[in-house]
Amino acid sequence: MKTIHCLKILILLLLSLNLQAQEEQKKQKRKEKKAETKTGLFSQYEDVVYLKDNSIIKGVIVEKTPEFVKIEVLGGSHFVFQMEEIQEVKIEKRTFDPSLAKELRPYLFKNEGWYNRFSVGFLPGIAGNNQPRVGFTTHYSIGYLVKERIGVGAGFGLDVYSLFNDAEVITPFYLEARGYLENKPSTPYLSMAAGYGSVIPRWNVTESKGGLYLHPAFGMRIKTRKTNNFFLEAGIKIQYAAYTIQSWDESTEIRKTWFRRSALKIGMLF
Repeated sequence: MKTIHCLKILILLLLSLNLQAQEEQKKQKRKEKKAETKTGLFSQYEDVVYLKDNSIIKGVIVEKTPEFVKIEVLGGSHFVFQMEEIQEVKIEKRTFDPSLAKELRPYLFKNEGWYNRFSVGFLPGIAGNNQPRVGFTTHYSIGYLVKERIGVGAGFGLDVYSLFNDAEVITPFYLEARGYLENKPSTPYLSMAAGYGSVIPRWNVTESKGGLYLHPAFGMRIKTRKTNNFFLEAGIKIQYAAYTIQSWDESTEIRKTWFRRSALKIGMLF
C-alpha cells in the first residue's frame, strides 16, 4: 500500500508543477503581448525556416547558435530545430495583413517541457477459460520532455478487463518513459509503464489484492497544425490480481490471475 500512496503523491506533485508552469507561461505571454503588436511577430518582415522534411516554419528567431535555431511563432509558442534538420533560413516579406493578426499555421509539435497525455481504448483478449473477452481502458498521465525525443512521467487510469460476466476493474498507478524515434511532428515511438494496480472489488468478492502492472507499447504521433497532437498506440497490458470469491452456496474460491491483454488506444498529447 505504501507504493501506491507514493505514486499518488508523485502524480499530484507533477500535476501541481505542471499547472504552475502553465500559469507562468500565461503571465509571460501577457507581458510580451504589447511589444509584439509593434514589432516582432507583427512586423512587415518575418523569419522563415525551411526544414529538410519540407516543413516551413514562420515567425521570429529568438536565438540562433551553430547547433540550433529557436523560433517563436504566431501565438507565442517556441520551437527548437537542430542545424542538421534545417535546409535554409531566410527573411521574407509577410504575405498577409499584419493588422488582421491571422496566418495559416505550419505543422508544429511540442518538443520540450511539460506534456499531458489522455487516451481511451479497448482491451481484447482471451480469459482463463479460453473465452474471448473485450475490455475498456482510459488513462491520463503527465510528464516532462527532457530532450526532443525522451519523456518521463507518471499516470493513472481505469482498466476494465471484462465489460460483461462480472466486470474485472483495476486502477493502475505507474511511472512511464517514452522515446520518439525521430524529431519530427509525425514519428513512431516506444513507451514503457510500470507500477501497481489496485483492484476495485466486485459484489461477490470478500477480499481482493492488486499487484504488478506493466505496459510496453508502440505508437505513432500524428502531426496537426496546433501544439496538440493525436496518437495511435498498440501494446500489451500485464496485471496481477488476487480475489477471494464468495459463491451463492457460501463456498469460497481464491483466484489468482495474471491478466495479459492487447491494448489498442487513441489519444491526445498536449
